[in-house]
Amino acid sequence: MVIVITVVQLVFRLMRVTLGEWVGEVQPVFKNPHVASLISTALAAFLVLTRTWIFFWQLFGTANPLMAALSLIIVTIWLVSERRPAWYAAVPGVFIYVTAMAAILVTLWNQQLALQTSIVNNQPVAVLGSAVMLILAALLFLAAAFIAYEGWRAFNRWRMAPARPALAGGGE
Repeated sequence: MVIVITVVQLVFRLMRVTLGEWVGEVQPVFKNPHVASLISTALAAFLVLTRTWIFFWQLFGTANPLMAALSLIIVTIWLVSERRPAWYAAVPGVFIYVTAMAAILVTLWNQQLALQTSIVNNQPVAVLGSAVMLILAALLFLAAAFIAYEGWRAFNRWRMAPARPALAGGGE
C-alpha cells in the first residue's frame, strides 16, 4: 500500500511541477503550487471519471518502447555513418518499433469502439474522454511515423555517402 501512495504522490508532484514550468511562463498563476495541484487533480479525475485512464496508460506504455526504438534508430544511423555493422541495433529497433506501432493501432481501435459505445449510451463525459484519447493516440502514431520516415531518410543518406578518409597516423 505504501508504494501505491508513494507513486501517486510522485505523479501528482510531477504533474504540478510540469504544469508550473510549462504554462507558468505564460500564465504566472500556474506557478502557484495550489493552483497547479488543483488542475493536476482535475486532470486525473477527468481520466478516472471518463474511464479513459486505461487507454492513457496504454499510450504511455507504447511511448516508452518508441523511445527505445528511436534510440536504436539513432545508434543504427551512427553505425552506418561510421561504416560499421549496424544490424545488431537495427533488427531490435525495427522489431520494437513495429510492435509499438501495432500496439498504438490496437489502442486506436479499442478507443474508437469505446467512443462508439459512449455515444450509443449517451454518456457525454465518456465521449469527451474517448475523443481526447483518440486524438492523443493518433498524434502519437503520426509522430512515430514521422520519426521512422526521417530515420529512413538519414539511414539512406549515410548509406549512400562516400566513405570518410581515415585519419592520418591511423588513430581515431
